[in-house]
Amino acid sequence: RKSAKYKRHSDSKKSGLADYLSGESFDVSSITYSTNIDNLFYVPCGFFEENPTRVMCSPSMETFVNDVKGHYDIIILDFPSVNTVPDAKVVSNLVDGIVLICALGETRKRQLKDAKRIIAPFTDKYYGLVVNKVYMDQYKYFARDYDYYLTNEQGEQNLIHKEGYKKFVKRQQQKGQESENDKKTTP
Repeated sequence: RKSAKYKRHSDSKKSGLADYLSGESFDVSSITYSTNIDNLFYVPCGFFEENPTRVMCSPSMETFVNDVKGHYDIIILDFPSVNTVPDAKVVSNLVDGIVLICALGETRKRQLKDAKRIIAPFTDKYYGLVVNKVYMDQYKYFARDYDYYLTNEQGEQNLIHKEGYKKFVKRQQQKGQESENDKKTTP
């Protein structure tokens, strides 16, 4: 629903999902843009001239989902809150799984209960809940290796001192040795 200017992507990209769904663009590759992360692409929303929910109910949305499934391994459809607009509920029958996102200290219990009620017809597709905006001191309390993914000033992970990282490296080395042994014994 929000145009590209609200996202952290290039403003020069004009075509998006709305263009595909309205029939102006018939090729997924013409609305797909690369990012600075290898093998990560995105489709901007484009500009919806009519109600987005109505457009997403159209057969074009099912065609879009099938087209992208043919080109990519994992597809993430990012929608506004199911409590706010019905967009996510409308396409729930087209997806393999549903993940709810909430913000610690901002999302109310009532909102979570309402969201669970809204997606109740799709409970077989419900993968779980992601809680974001957790303060580091709260996260430290619940996670043993809370700083595993933190980076230094140069943007590099400093994992050498981490016990978990050492165990990970040891497991990888053992797997490598096992696969070499398997190759030697295989005729």
